[in-house]
Amino acid sequence: MDLITSEKLLEKEAPFVYMMHQVDHQLYISYVNKKQTVYHVPFTIGFQGKLIYRNGWAIISDELDDFIALAMHTNKASCKPL
Repeated sequence: MDLITSEKLLEKEAPFVYMMHQVDHQLYISYVNKKQTVYHVPFTIGFQGKLIYRNGWAIISDELDDFIALAMHTNKASCKPL
């Protein structure tokens, strides 16, 4: 699914609703922020003795739920999948 389609799916959703999807060879978390703007966070999945999730910057986690919340700048309880 491309980024434009994911934006259309999310644009009327509540804050912190998210979806994970792939565009070409890149994975994304697309989500609605607290100002009702859709953001797309690229990320990768790696293996260093265990699965790790990273967005190429400072956010690295070995738990997907923690990574999603960190990438969305909120707490796990606020994150709602589409």
